[in-house]
Amino acid sequence: MAFTEFGTNDAQTRKVWSDKLMRESFGKMDIRTMIGRGPESCIQLLTDLDKSAGDTVYYDILLQDRSDGVNGDSRLKGFESDLTYQQDTVIINQKRHAHAFKGMSQQRTVHDLRKDGRFSLSEWWAWFMEASAFAHLTGVSGTGEETVVGALGADTAGVDFAGNTVTALDANHLVDGTAGAMSLDLIDDAVAKAKVQNPRVSPLNINGKKCYVLYLHPYQVRSLKQEATAVRSWTDIQANAKERSGSNPIFTDALGMYNNVILRESEFIPRSGTNVTHGIMLGQGAGSIAFGNAWLKRGTGAGGGTFFNWREEEDDYGNEVGVAGISCLGLKGNQFGGESYGRIGIRTTEAAPA
Repeated sequence: MAFTEFGTNDAQTRKVWSDKLMRESFGKMDIRTMIGRGPESCIQLLTDLDKSAGDTVYYDILLQDRSDGVNGDSRLKGFESDLTYQQDTVIINQKRHAHAFKGMSQQRTVHDLRKDGRFSLSEWWAWFMEASAFAHLTGVSGTGEETVVGALGADTAGVDFAGNTVTALDANHLVDGTAGAMSLDLIDDAVAKAKVQNPRVSPLNINGKKCYVLYLHPYQVRSLKQEATAVRSWTDIQANAKERSGSNPIFTDALGMYNNVILRESEFIPRSGTNVTHGIMLGQGAGSIAFGNAWLKRGTGAGGGTFFNWREEEDDYGNEVGVAGISCLGLKGNQFGGESYGRIGIRTTEAAPA
């Protein structure tokens, strides 16, 4: 008979289980394909605090130069343009979640409570990070079933976790289509709006092709399918993405592609008020996610690029056992110069199916 064996919390055991928890959590997030380390990523992974002190990461963008230059033999020296930067910050804090079991709980079940605990924690972390990301990217958060569906509900400390406030999209980065349902025309409007911003909403470079990625609520997807005509059929839209599905994970499981916009679906897209749905089109630098490793300084951490820490604890002479997942993190939608950056919201009205 196989018995559940709780670990001794030695460094190697903790490292293995910390790695597993991190991989499982990220693996369950659809938005994981948008996270990368470079400034051209959609959601930039910031690891400045992985091995250094502090709780705030500062990062800059270089504004596009719109000065005149000089003509002919006019003197250039003394008329050079300055490089102009704007700065944003993301703050990290410790977040913990755990499960606890008693001796008779294990006695009465055939389940491996330790492994099931890790599975449940990975589900929770994926939910927390993905729901938080879409709350920040869309600029929408709140409480109640009809106020915000898909965000973190009553856990307002989770929505604005670590002091990274959810900030509403400004008018320059929003297509207001609330007079009707989601349509391809609104996607055209979002692309046009993205191209004329300063700083412009730069498309992602996906295998040499410049594309945006649009996340839609299932109700918005339903509206697009119902809108499809012989001229712009849903089948054609799907085919455009399937042609490239093997070349990049962003295309994997994509709904389709239209006007160089990859369409993806997420139940975490928020809905607010009376059936208002907040789709979001993403380009470069739309958001940031930062991790730290505070536990390294206490000698209790996994380290080595593992941003989660697995802990196990016994109490009451070993009759009570708990497993916990811990991370020092923060995430937000980027704001530069008082405006949203790297994204265009598409706000529509979709009634729930009868």
